[in-house]
Amino acid sequence: MPDNPESDLDAYARLMLALATVDADRAALLGGYGLDETRWDAIDEKWQTRLSEASEADGEEEGVPDFVIAYAAAFERAQVARASPAAITLEQFAEAARQLRKHGDVQRAVELAGISLAQFLEGNQQWTKRIVEDPELSARFRRLAGI
Repeated sequence: MPDNPESDLDAYARLMLALATVDADRAALLGGYGLDETRWDAIDEKWQTRLSEASEADGEEEGVPDFVIAYAAAFERAQVARASPAAITLEQFAEAARQLRKHGDVQRAVELAGISLAQFLEGNQQWTKRIVEDPELSARFRRLAGI
């Protein structure tokens, strides 16, 4: 299951962008996060309220509030990831890593994982830093990769 959009601003931004896509299959997208419309509405309201509160506090402090900056950065990262045709999911990256451990041949591993070598290399760049920095994501990756 993907990162939790209730507690992870980046996951929220990715899901928000995906839902905004024309012809998006809302039920499938939400289901991929273990959500339904009611639960999504509550999560969305939580983030929007937090953004509003941070924006309103802008008058009390100088500059742009930290949360507004973080919110904008999360959406920028989501847009960059979405624009990249070679981006792969954590599940795809983990499957390629699992196949690589099993066969010891990167070309065979990516073929069995259903991705290209370019996608695997970009996925390695995309996921490795996050896996190292996030213990929950690391545990999830290890489970998926059978490590």
